[in-house]
Amino acid sequence: MLVDSGIGTPVYFFAVQRARVQQFKAASLCQGATVPMHFSVIVPVYNSARTIGRTLASLEEFYRAGDEVIVVDDHSAQDAGCLTRDYPVTLTVLPHHAGPATARNKGASISTHPWLFFVDSDVVCKPGTRALLVRLAARHDAMQWIYVPLSAVASIATEYQNNYYYYVFSHISGRPTAVCGSFCFAIRRDLFIRAGGFDETIVVPTVEDEKLGYSLFEQGVDIYVCPELQVEHLARYTLVEFVKRRFAMAYGQAQTFLKKKNPGSIKRFISLHASHKSHHLPSFLLGIVLLPFTYLALAAFAGTLSPYALLAWAVCLVFILALNSGLLSSLAALSGRCPLGVFAIFLLDLHVLGAGISYGLLDRLSQGRR
Repeated sequence: MLVDSGIGTPVYFFAVQRARVQQFKAASLCQGATVPMHFSVIVPVYNSARTIGRTLASLEEFYRAGDEVIVVDDHSAQDAGCLTRDYPVTLTVLPHHAGPATARNKGASISTHPWLFFVDSDVVCKPGTRALLVRLAARHDAMQWIYVPLSAVASIATEYQNNYYYYVFSHISGRPTAVCGSFCFAIRRDLFIRAGGFDETIVVPTVEDEKLGYSLFEQGVDIYVCPELQVEHLARYTLVEFVKRRFAMAYGQAQTFLKKKNPGSIKRFISLHASHKSHHLPSFLLGIVLLPFTYLALAAFAGTLSPYALLAWAVCLVFILALNSGLLSSLAALSGRCPLGVFAIFLLDLHVLGAGISYGLLDRLSQGRR
């Protein structure tokens, strides 16, 4: 099976790249040159036939520089060997499906270079990524990439999720943060190992990266977010997939960060004055908190038909909108869609996350009583 990388004649192209890598190493040895910085690129794969070709093709700069690219197949139904055979990568297949956290940790455990560069199998790196990584690695211990904004894709759910994270990450760029998104993330190998890597008990891809970010922050490791660090996200979501994903993430956050042994994580999760330490905007969290009051007002109106209850409902709704006006206007501008459509999916997102957090909290409390 040949995956079209968009470069044309990929087999010949990467055969040439292998030869160039050998020439590069030989020239360095002959000239007594200083050993250049190298990276271990780790790509976890699980049923990623639609996107893995473009991901691996976008890593051409790393192949050419002699870096190792480790693809860890999380026991996919598809043959990862066929999908990756045209690229100079090291393929490792897990004996059973264990989740992306385990796959990334496995890649880190067999890596040989001092820097780890995690790239998801539905991400495309921009040209110049490696040069930028080399430059920033000289000044920072960990770097976080952000998504490029999307517009005019088939699903408004895809646009909303992609552009929401673009907005959040853009507003914390240029300063130390605890925010870690494993879709494209670089870190010194020794610091990653010291932090214990990704939590392998989190099998479903939800909050394993967020938890790692908080662990690194507690150990004094600052993650640097730079506006130049951008990647294209190839994932596409239907509305149902979007709802399921957001609910699972909210449930996972409640389960993970409300444990008694994680008090620091709880404080950062609900912090309203340090948004650069959380994946969530303070205004967004306040919107989730205020949402139940809109239903209390509606229930009061239904029971009493009081215009004051209806006014209270309208005030709560307008207040939520006003709190998040910057986010909503930015999302509408990025996607080019009608602001009402963006506001509708924003309200849906508040409901889904609120339900996920509430269910996760109740489930956690019920477990504690057993």
